[in-house]
Formats: sequence, structure tokens, C-alpha cells
Amino acid sequence: MKLSFCLVACLLLGAASTPTFATDARIDTQIRWRAENDNRAFDGTAVSSQYLRSRLGLHLDSDEKDTHVFVQIQDSRRLGDENSGSLSNDSNLGVHQAFLKVDNVFSPKLSIQVGRFEVNHGAQRLVGAVGWHNVGRSLDGVLLHGAGPRGSLQAFQLKLAEQSGVRPDIDTNLYGLYGHLVKANADGFVYYDRNDRKTKSDRVLDRWTIGAHTNRKLMEEKGDVVATVAFQTGSAGSNDISAFMIAAEVGAKPIEGKPHRVAVGVDYVTGDDDPSDDEIKAFNNMYYTGHKFRGAMDLFLGSNSGGLMDLYGKGAYFAPHAWKLQVHAHLFQTAEDFTLADNSSSSSLGAEIDFFATKKDIGRAQFDVGGSVFFPSEDWQGSDADPALWGFMSWTVNLSSDVGK
Repeated sequence: MKLSFCLVACLLLGAASTPTFATDARIDTQIRWRAENDNRAFDGTAVSSQYLRSRLGLHLDSDEKDTHVFVQIQDSRRLGDENSGSLSNDSNLGVHQAFLKVDNVFSPKLSIQVGRFEVNHGAQRLVGAVGWHNVGRSLDGVLLHGAGPRGSLQAFQLKLAEQSGVRPDIDTNLYGLYGHLVKANADGFVYYDRNDRKTKSDRVLDRWTIGAHTNRKLMEEKGDVVATVAFQTGSAGSNDISAFMIAAEVGAKPIEGKPHRVAVGVDYVTGDDDPSDDEIKAFNNMYYTGHKFRGAMDLFLGSNSGGLMDLYGKGAYFAPHAWKLQVHAHLFQTAEDFTLADNSSSSSLGAEIDFFATKKDIGRAQFDVGGSVFFPSEDWQGSDADPALWGFMSWTVNLSSDVGK
């Protein structure tokens, strides 16, 4: 950890002379309102909520265009939670991103970024910013980025928890490398999760995640394949880790010259067939953007000992008047069987169908509406469970303005 801070200091000192910032800048603003009707309890009861996310970002560039500062303030709230109209203190406002980025560090191909920022890798199956969420994820740390005509490589240390003043250090960090090859349109990655807190003589977490991702066009761009594979090893306390994930989706454009798309896919993460032994075989999804996968109802976001298999199909149709219509269907089951009340076993969880409609450029706004229904298996929720329902409607406005000299 000390080495990484020394490296940052050397790189910053090695950058060009102290920049003088131009007076021109750019201001970005986002306001997103979303209403949800939530009936996911399988008992027929529904809860309605409204959410508001407001972001204000300021970009500044040096005269030489090689030093950049970005600060983004965010307010996230569920309407009414702060007793609207009262005089109570409102604590929702905070810094979502604030970072310094310096290009041309020792080489025109190398840049360094330090501070708090969003990180999106590949399809965001392991590390992502979770844009759907009313808060979203940003991470504190240091990121080195090198790029050339053949590809790019990131090296990073992301600080997940700081134990200030504690000796020895018991911080939690995510270290890693993420590379991209342009010609193959393929990525390779290594993540190292480390929590230095100890149980007896063993670290709480010492986990490696190694894998690859690709997003390739097929059949002269009439089809495509998106795939991510990852393997986890290492230890958690006194337990060894051995787990993996496979996610693959194959899509096609059924009508030549039209952007409509159909796809089928599988999302599989291993479970643990014996949680009582000293080996962890359940895959951990790490810091992924869960809402993009596993159904819009978010019933299976977490990493659990049973693992998960999601078999799904998708369809997207671009309707007149700039409407995009989508339908997704999912069939869920656990990777390892769970035990029922009569001591029999099952892996069946149920099926979900999601519907979405999006229209951009209504004025400067984007309108989204969607709904989902989940049919639970009797094994998972019992014979008296009702289907779960969920729906939403949202308006999003993104505005950007250059501030002149």
C-alpha cells in the first residue's frame, strides 16, 4: 500500500509544469425522477415510492488540455423521507465524483487519475457504476491508464475501507489490471480483493478473480456474441475459494437493415454444495451492476451460497416515433439444490417477464416506463404465494453547457 502512494507522488511530480487552468469550463446537469410500484413480497401487498437523483458536475481543463479536474455533486432521495416542508436537516447531498486526471505522464500514452470516480469494466458483470440505482457507485483510489493503437491497459488501487490510525493496517483494497485488445475486441482482467483484518492468523479476505470478456460482431454484423468468464481463488479466513462464472449471450438482427434485435443467453455462477466444509465454491459477484442482469425486479442481486443459473431471451423493437420497445424473459434456478420442508430438494425458483419502453428527446428529456411479473415456483415460495408485480416510470434530463471565457 505504501508503494502505491509513493508511485502516485512520483508520477505527479514527473508530470509537466504546474498547469494554469483556462477560464472556460463545462457544466453537466442531470435530474432523474422515478416512480415505482413494488409488489415483490409474493403476498399481494404493494408499496409505491418516488425517487429523485440530482447531479451537478463541473469539468475544468488546463490550457494545455493535459490536466483535467471533475467535481460532481449529487443529491439522492426518496421523496418524503426528509419530511418535505419541514425545517429538519437534509443530509442527502454529497460528492459523487471528484478527481484529478493528468495526461502525458512521462509518455503521451500514459495518464493517471486520482480521487473518487466511477469505474465501468466490460459489460459491468464484475465492476460497474450501477447507474440504475438512485445513488450509484463510485470508488476512491488511483488509476493508471495506458493506451495505444493495439489496445489499452489499466492498473488501479481502489480503497474500499480505510482504518485510519490503526496499526497494523487493516484496510480493504481492490487492486487490479484490466486490459483491452482492439482488433480482437476482447478484454482480460485480474482483480485482487484484500481485507487485512484477521480472524486468528488468517486475513478476512484474500481473493483473486481472473477472467476475460468479449463483445464481437458476427455474420457481417448481422449477429453478435457477448461473453464473460471468470474464476475466483484465494481464501476467506481459513476457507479456500474455488468458484467460477460463465455469462454468454448470442444476438441477431432478424430484419436486414433494421436495428431490431433478438437474443438468448445464460448467466451461471457456481454455488456451494457443502457450506460446512473449508472450501467456498459460491462465486461472489463483487461490485457488478446487478440491475443490468438477472431480471428487472432485482430479486437475485446478491451473491449467495446456492449460486444461480438464469436462462433468458430478449427482444428489442424500434417502433415509429423513436420508441424502443423491449421484452425480456428469465427462467431462474439455483446452481445447487436447496432443501424443502419435507427434506426433498429442488433448484427451481421461478420465471420473470419484463417489459420496457423508452422514448428519447421529448424536449430535452428521456421517458422510460416498464413493468415486470414474476411467477414463483411452489418449491421456493410455497403453494400460497402470489405472483410478484413491479413497475416504474421515469423522466431523465441531461443538460451540458460550455462556460465561455
